[in-house]
Amino acid sequence: MKYIYTLIILFLVNSSYAQSLQETINWISINTNGKQQVSYDKSENKLIFMSINQDGYYSIYVREINPNVATSVSTQVGDNNWNTIIINFNSVHNVKYYTLDENQKLKGKVNSVNMYGLDISIESNKDMLERLKKAYIHLFNTIGVNVKDGDFF
Repeated sequence: MKYIYTLIILFLVNSSYAQSLQETINWISINTNGKQQVSYDKSENKLIFMSINQDGYYSIYVREINPNVATSVSTQVGDNNWNTIIINFNSVHNVKYYTLDENQKLKGKVNSVNMYGLDISIESNKDMLERLKKAYIHLFNTIGVNVKDGDFF
C-alpha cells in the first residue's frame, strides 16, 4: 500500500511541475546558442524577439509584438538545417523592428510593418525545431495567451 501512495505522490509532484517564464526564456537562448533571445515587458505587454548576428559584424535584430495577437506557433523545415518557427497572428498586426549595435544602442531608426505572423530563423535539426516550437507555445501560455500548435490544424 505504501508503494501505491508513493507512486501517486511522485505522479502528482511530476505532473504539477511547470517551467517558469524566465526558465523558458533561458532555455530558448541556451538551445539556440544565444542567437535567438526573448524578453517580455509585462508593464507594456510586449514580447521582444532578438536575433543576434555575429558574422563579420555584431548586430541585434529586434522585433516587438503584442503577444495577445498570437494564435499559434508552427514550423517550416528548410535546407541545411536552417528552419523557421512561425508565430501566427489572429489578423494583421503592427510589428516594430530595429537594429542594435554591440553596445545595444539603436542603429538607424525604429520602423514598423503590418504582418500576419513573425518568422524566426533557427539553425537546428528537426528534433530541436519541434522542442523550440513547444518552448515558444509554453512561453505564450505562461504569460496568459492561449496559443496552439499550428502544425496540427
